[in-house]
Amino acid sequence: PSVFSGYEHQGELPSPQRPDDWFATGDIGAIDAGGRLAIRGRRHDLIVSGGENIYPAEVERILERHERVREAAVYGEADAEWGQTVSAALVADGTPPSDADFARWIDTHLPGFKRPRVWHWVATLPRTSLGKLARDRLAELVPARIAPLRPSADH
Repeated sequence: PSVFSGYEHQGELPSPQRPDDWFATGDIGAIDAGGRLAIRGRRHDLIVSGGENIYPAEVERILERHERVREAAVYGEADAEWGQTVSAALVADGTPPSDADFARWIDTHLPGFKRPRVWHWVATLPRTSLGKLARDRLAELVPARIAPLRPSADH
């Protein structure tokens, strides 16, 4: 009942249906032991760094636990060594923490491969006309401040 064949006046869409009759939405999820489906993110948002899959929403939730982070948006940036690295655009709740304090906090809350290597503080995050995060525009933001993390042994 929720599958459609195309947009009016735009012709047919490429078939999102897979051979096993499942509809390919682009969402990534997992079914837990209780049989409940948890959506982890969107396939095109997935960051692959050094062979590790990183779901931006998971890292964003952790970054937003910091008392001075109102909003976080995580995205991947191309990297010759790792494939991609994690970057973050952050909206401060008041004054942003110092780079050193924030780096220490990140070190204690995220495993090495999920830690943003670069972050920048912005006044607002880019949004679509529907108010959703415009993740594809994050890398275009002009950073107000960039703070690279020191390399870590665990990635």
